[in-house]
Amino acid sequence: MFPRPRLHSRQAGLWGVSPSLLAWIWRHVREFDVVHVHYVWALSTLGAVVFAKAAGRPVVLTAHESLTSYDIDTASGSSLKRRAKLALRRLIMLRVNTVVCASELERSDSVQPGEHAVVIGHPVVEYPRSSPLPEPQVDTLTIGYLGRLHPKKNVDILLRALSAIPDARLIACGDGDPVYREELHALARELGVDARIDWRGHVDESGRAELFGDTHVVVMASAYECFGMAGAEALASGVPVVVTESTGLAPLVRAADAGAVVEAGNVHALARALTGLMDDQSTRRSRRERALAASSSSFSFQAYGSAILDVYRGRTDHARESVSGATLAEAV
Repeated sequence: MFPRPRLHSRQAGLWGVSPSLLAWIWRHVREFDVVHVHYVWALSTLGAVVFAKAAGRPVVLTAHESLTSYDIDTASGSSLKRRAKLALRRLIMLRVNTVVCASELERSDSVQPGEHAVVIGHPVVEYPRSSPLPEPQVDTLTIGYLGRLHPKKNVDILLRALSAIPDARLIACGDGDPVYREELHALARELGVDARIDWRGHVDESGRAELFGDTHVVVMASAYECFGMAGAEALASGVPVVVTESTGLAPLVRAADAGAVVEAGNVHALARALTGLMDDQSTRRSRRERALAASSSSFSFQAYGSAILDVYRGRTDHARESVSGATLAEAV
């Protein structure tokens, strides 16, 4: 909607650099009661929070994992970039009234003393299903993976777990760096499981639906996920999931008995959890119903809209004694 500089256009996109967007925010910020920004490491975010505060408007921030110690300490890649992020964090958080976190894991990893935060799971499904997808009509355990092919996702751990489960199949949806992708294919050949893997590459919405219909369970073996969108989408289809303890979905999966939670990087624990899910058909059907129920109550658009509106009202009520209807702006 707003152009970015032609020079270094790709980098400008990554950093949210758009002078025309900043100018638009400056001209219009006083028309809104709340300014809601997404992601931290972007010039558009910095401009929006500075302009909003100058106009006396409260600021809500959805960080999308960018405030976590994992992002700042692990994903930065250099001490210089880490120091730059910490400096930008201090500058922005002086002007943010409420941080919206997708899970308790993200809140505990992101928020410092004196900073106000709420936990609201990401919206996943507009119209929740009335019943879970039927199981695939095959006797062989069919495992699904959906996500980037990236070292953080621990796809290599999943491949090693697959090699420990005779006859199990894997459907892998997602793409990534070609070099890393070839490393995974080479590992699959080395483990002797390549013939049991259906590499589907990047898929659209219909491809995701097809994946969920073809699998008994979806796995997120990630080293860290502050939420776990692929797992939430699977639950919303009534498909059980296996996630790691360092995934934001883990408490919900455990409480709802909608799959299993394992230690990140533990191949044997992952293999045991996957084979343990292939018990009698009645138990599997019950688990699929619980998966759907857990997602419908937590990750519907309606649930998200209601919760985020409470945040907006809370901030405007705090700033003004009475508000008659709120006009909302999101700077993305």
